[in-house]
Amino acid sequence: MPVAVTVTTSRESTPSLWGLRREVPQRPEDVLQRQPSVLSWEQDWKLSMAWLELLKAFLLTPSSISSLTSITEEILALFRRAEELQIRVPAPDDVWQYFEKHPQLIEMTRVLLELASEKLPDASLSLEISRDPEEDEEYVVLYARFHNYDETTMKRIRNVREKFLSNLGGEEEWPLLTTDFRSP
Repeated sequence: MPVAVTVTTSRESTPSLWGLRREVPQRPEDVLQRQPSVLSWEQDWKLSMAWLELLKAFLLTPSSISSLTSITEEILALFRRAEELQIRVPAPDDVWQYFEKHPQLIEMTRVLLELASEKLPDASLSLEISRDPEEDEEYVVLYARFHNYDETTMKRIRNVREKFLSNLGGEEEWPLLTTDFRSP
């Protein structure tokens, strides 16, 4: 990034507070005639991005950077697995942001995807984020949608949910498997 430097010889040097010498204009008119430094939006943007990178380098420790990288890789692996299992993710940005906030649920969600895909082969599965506006909370939900709903639909979903929950142990949060009775 080129930087323009202007050198003026019509200034005298005076001592500063700390004994360093600084240039002072000889006349007040000189101050008024000086042009402010104006950067193009692109130069300004590049400069801002460079500062951000420097801040990240100083503020993020190597362990926090590796943690961010590992969470990103885990989320990508979950998305790839969902695609392999033909599970829809209609709002991937929402799901991604949710897992960035709740990385402890990534592996549990992958297990639920695989179990539901195996035990509910006729279901169209969709991984979504459900929001509870009354409590201002979000939940990760795997919706199982069928072409035909009958009296066994909820029982089948409950069976998969119970099998999943029995393997969790003492976890306080987990992804939810349910249906909204919509067609796929």
